[in-house]
Amino acid sequence: EKPMTLTLNDALAFKEMVRDQVVQVGFYFRAHPLAQRAKEEIDKGRLGDLRYMSGRFHGYKRARSDSGVVANDAVHFIDQANWMTGELPLEVDAVTKDHFGRGYDDFALIRLFYPSGALAHVEVGCIQPGRWNDNIVPGATQTKEFMVSGSKGAVEIDYQVNDLQVHRVRHDLVGGIWQPHNQGVEKPYGAVIEPHQVVAAEFRAFLDALDGKRLPLAGVDECGVGMARILEAIKFSSMENRRVPL
Repeated sequence: EKPMTLTLNDALAFKEMVRDQVVQVGFYFRAHPLAQRAKEEIDKGRLGDLRYMSGRFHGYKRARSDSGVVANDAVHFIDQANWMTGELPLEVDAVTKDHFGRGYDDFALIRLFYPSGALAHVEVGCIQPGRWNDNIVPGATQTKEFMVSGSKGAVEIDYQVNDLQVHRVRHDLVGGIWQPHNQGVEKPYGAVIEPHQVVAAEFRAFLDALDGKRLPLAGVDECGVGMARILEAIKFSSMENRRVPL
């Protein structure tokens, strides 16, 4: 499951335990067709140099009893930012809140600073409205959006309504002023994607990894140990009110 462990020490110990095993961390969105389409746009250079990513994963929903919103929700979009850039962040700063007094965070704002210069901002919580009714938990609302922006365009994803938009736009210097050169918006994906289909795709990828056909969708080093380093940095950043290096 995600995260692989909640502490860095446990992640390092687990990595040693499974040295000769095939392990895949359960980062659901790596198997999602909309996220894969965004990754394809990046890998083919269509978005240019990545500059900014944002993820919003919040809504009026139950406060889980086993973890906070950072470990349960933010990790998904942190992992997407890592995956899109192909990097782990150099530094993190974060604000977390425990309004319910449970010992777990129910709100967080997180910024991630990447070696390439890209910046990511992730907002999670169960104390602010969601745009849509949740498709899993009755009575809950959910906003589940991810955006990645580069020098040649951007991709916006709304996972709750299966919507992906590709913006073909860049800025050109015209008469001393940077002007947007907008070539329009494309909506290249029209299929409805159900959660069970994405989970099934995760399992197919894992079985392929067991058969030696591919690497795990989310491996121990980047998605296990790397995420544990990020979670530790988020914790200390919020406690100490400062930017924390990984």
